[in-house]
Amino acid sequence: MGTRAPARTPVAMQGGDSRGKGASLPYESVATLEIYHNHNKSVVRLRILKQDSERGQKYSYGTGFISHNSARKLLIMTCAHLFGARGWVKGSPVEVTFHDQKRALAYMKICVEEEEVAILHVSPMDTELQNVRKYPVVEFFYTAVKEGDPLVMLGYPFSKKGEVDLGSFFGSVTNRAALTGKTKDADPSEYFELVLSDYDGAGGSSGAPVFRCHEGKVAGISVCGSKEVMCFVPVRAIHRALRGTKQVRGSQLGTNASIRQMLERIASCESSPSVAGAGAAAGSSGSGTAPSRGVGR
Repeated sequence: MGTRAPARTPVAMQGGDSRGKGASLPYESVATLEIYHNHNKSVVRLRILKQDSERGQKYSYGTGFISHNSARKLLIMTCAHLFGARGWVKGSPVEVTFHDQKRALAYMKICVEEEEVAILHVSPMDTELQNVRKYPVVEFFYTAVKEGDPLVMLGYPFSKKGEVDLGSFFGSVTNRAALTGKTKDADPSEYFELVLSDYDGAGGSSGAPVFRCHEGKVAGISVCGSKEVMCFVPVRAIHRALRGTKQVRGSQLGTNASIRQMLERIASCESSPSVAGAGAAAGSSGSGTAPSRGVGR
């Protein structure tokens, strides 16, 4: 297992970096502080309305990150299973909390079950957000990660004390990407691409960005795990998911279009805030069904 940074990084919140006091810290601490310092404004907390058969409606939590900001529309990327079989009330808005505690409502734009990728959209015109350009977008690392690559996950793990501080977790890739099913004998149609790693995590961090330390770019989306291993969807799966959406398929974008180009196209396609789950912006299958895999935390 790799060395993990603490769940809370107060030094990073004070703006520490490797050129100052952090220079005497071990690599994993320096890398974690730098990723936090450079990217914490891009990560958001998600509050999702669920329907429980026994307790009625309740809220669950996840993490997302800003992948597009046109000053007229923000796109937030997260994982698809947050809106699946666990009872998301289809069509209900998702409450988004930004790093500065500003809040807004987001609506489903894209949900691609096969790749565990979902996109939410926020219209600044419908919120009290001011100066939305201060919420920076992430960049993506397109090269396949290798075993041993250092990583930092930024997420909002669930806290029984009600804390909502952004956590930063260091780890490394423990195997190369592979197709994995939710069970040992899963049907191939239920397989999705995952990378195994040993960064720490907890409930609420599903959908969090996983950064490759050397470049400070997103290498994938954290989707599931246990005390021993965490998993994330790699960038090539994200690219494949977006390329298969009806918004991109109906455009002039070629197969080599970047994620940023595809997100610009998706953002330009109008959708109603009253959409019923993934149906109004169906993913690669176009079925409009929300994810049913019971993975994640």
